[in-house]
Amino acid sequence: MGTGVVIDARGYAVTNFHVVDGVHEIEVTLASGRTVAARLISHDR
Repeated sequence: MGTGVVIDARGYAVTNFHVVDGVHEIEVTLASGRTVAARLISHDR
């Protein structure tokens, strides 16, 4: 579990690597309470 921030209207978000390191599925809960599936596009250690 961790935090992140949506950075553009397309839904791209940024978080720390340790939040997604080794995970197979990513689920995001928005401030509205809505939950959506997400996928990792890129990472930089």
